[in-house]
Amino acid sequence: MTSKSIWITWEDHRRSRELAAAFACEYVCFISKRNRFFRYVILSIKTLKYVVKCKPSLIFCQNPSIILALILCFYKKIIGYKLVVDRHSNFKFDSRKSLNPIWFVFHFISNFSLKKADFTIVTNQYLKDFVDSLGGCAFILPDKLPSLDCTTLPVHHKRKEVTFISTFSDDEPILEVLSAASLLSNEYIIYITGSYKKYKSIEQLKKIIPDNVVLTGFLPEHDYQLRLASSDALMVITTLEYTLTCGAYEAVALGKPMILGNTKTIMEYFNKGALYTSLTPSEIAENIIKLFRDIELFQDQVSELRAELEADWNIKFSQIVRALNEM
Repeated sequence: MTSKSIWITWEDHRRSRELAAAFACEYVCFISKRNRFFRYVILSIKTLKYVVKCKPSLIFCQNPSIILALILCFYKKIIGYKLVVDRHSNFKFDSRKSLNPIWFVFHFISNFSLKKADFTIVTNQYLKDFVDSLGGCAFILPDKLPSLDCTTLPVHHKRKEVTFISTFSDDEPILEVLSAASLLSNEYIIYITGSYKKYKSIEQLKKIIPDNVVLTGFLPEHDYQLRLASSDALMVITTLEYTLTCGAYEAVALGKPMILGNTKTIMEYFNKGALYTSLTPSEIAENIIKLFRDIELFQDQVSELRAELEADWNIKFSQIVRALNEM
């Protein structure tokens, strides 16, 4: 596409790694564990020094971080490069009408980066329409189905295993899933991934965890993939609309039947191989039981979905490459 293309991120995210490889970019990940202010200062300096040194003609960057997108938008004409921002999340729609000055600043910066980037990559039509309405230029590109090291393993469990892919964030129904597990017999076991120690209601969680739930804690990548690959089914639930979850892509890549949230965005994109649930514990438990009644049917549907998503992704990717070449 270009003589020198780089992908810069301040978070080591699977989507960024996959897309950087697809666009044949050098993947540059700067990480700092300092507190927020010093982190932004340190990473901004490292980023600008690197950009000045390697003189790329095209930069892709991940947003989040919104500060990374801001500084690259600000300096792109000064240094002389084209900029594509991958904005797969971080729109904070629920705070757009907030009177909190912090959110006012956030959305001012957000709108600036959407207008000033040459392209913004988003994951669905609603987000494209939103970016275009602000004077930006958006292309739709969902996550590429990940290339996982672990393939699906033969499943020979005495119990029906479901893995709930979680980061213990506010948009995930952790307590509801625990309550759902308590409604199931010991024929079922639910593994919950993620660093549960950071959960805001950790004391409440410890009090109500049933015997058929295992908190795995944070897993190294290889162990995480093994956990997913050895499960009968995977569960990924978010309350956020206009969001496509990484865990659902991983489930499709592994051919695993899914329990997903019932947001419009999720149901339209992952439109087969899954049951969709509200946050009610009784409904979550009921859907788990239903999934195992016809699990072979859902496995076949996931295989169909994988082929469809791969074909659709290749078409959208080609459209972006064509636009980049024209730019």
